[in-house]
Parts: sequence; structure tokens; C-alpha cells
Amino acid sequence: MAKKSNKEKTAPQTKAERNKPKSKSAKKEEQKLYKQKKAEKNNNKNKYYLKINLLIPLLTNVFGRLHDIHNKFNFDITELQKKKTEVIRGLNMNTSAFCFFLF
Repeated sequence: MAKKSNKEKTAPQTKAERNKPKSKSAKKEEQKLYKQKKAEKNNNKNKYYLKINLLIPLLTNVFGRLHDIHNKFNFDITELQKKKTEVIRGLNMNTSAFCFFLF
């Protein structure tokens, strides 16, 4: 941003200038400038909040999907572990039964 010169500043510099009565047109001009600055400031805030509000659902969707994948992965592992123990138990029982019949 370019630095404002003294002529562009709206606030008077000395006490005498501040206390000097202003014309109606000068007051209106000041109010107009004040409203423009306020509108620009609010517009910038709205842009920022709009970007955040657009990102929030996207991030929640991504993290939600990651969470679902994580849960599914853990569920599959536990199921595999259960099946593994069942198979090992079955093999142990079969081998012990086979050995029993041999002797």
C-alpha cells in the first residue's frame, strides 16, 4: 500500500483545526469517507469468514472419511485376529485328534 500524504489524512493535526466549525458539506464528506472505510473493513472480514466457512465442511468431510477408513481398518484387523485364533484352535484340535487316533 502507498503511504498517505498529509493532504489525504482526514483527521486535523492541531487543536485549533479540530475545534474549528465545519461546514455541512465537509461533515457529509467525512461521514461518507468513514462509511466507505467501515464497509471496506467489513467486506474484508466477510471474505475471510467466507473462506473459513467454505473450508470447514471440506475438512470435516475429509477427516470424517479418514475416521471411517480408520475404523474400518481396525474392524478388519480384529476380525482377522478372531479368524486366526479360530483357525489355530481348529488346527490344534485336528492335530491332537489325529495324533490321538494314531496312537
